[in-house]
Amino acid sequence: MKPSFLLCARLFGIIFLTETVLGNGSKKIVLKSIQYHAGATQESANLELGTMVLFFSEPVVPIVLHKKNVSNKSIEQRIMFPQVILSDDHVKSMIESLNNKKTDGYTISFAQVRLPVPGLELVITYDQQQVFHHYETTVSSAALPGYIFRFINQVCYNDLVKKCQEKRITHTAWQKKSLVL
Repeated sequence: MKPSFLLCARLFGIIFLTETVLGNGSKKIVLKSIQYHAGATQESANLELGTMVLFFSEPVVPIVLHKKNVSNKSIEQRIMFPQVILSDDHVKSMIESLNNKKTDGYTISFAQVRLPVPGLELVITYDQQQVFHHYETTVSSAALPGYIFRFINQVCYNDLVKKCQEKRITHTAWQKKSLVL
């Protein structure tokens, strides 16, 4: 019963998404700029392994198509940017270089897709024991809406959280005054 419910929910979501996007006409959103910085490795003990910033001509809502385990350690996440097109040769060459780039613990790839809706698909594959990622909205100095994707060193992050928790406990114990009778 559960798999059929999930299948129906997924199909309904795709149909709803298609109707919503196509109902807005053939309005295209242009990917204006990509900025990518990486270079830190797992051994370097840097918290941030890489950052990617995408800027668009208009606001776009990313849709997480799926997040699945590829192997015991690796996770693949597909994010769709509906109605996004590539028009600038510089952006196309940047995407091409990102698709071929080797990074420590994660890979990024872009593709123009037609289904479930036309747009730009971002595929992030990462080793969940070494890396995690998150994204947030931003606005450029030229008032272009965008998203920042950060790739975080999981091992370094866990060590930092552990040290912060230990320090807080020590600090709390230090500041408590004892009663002397």
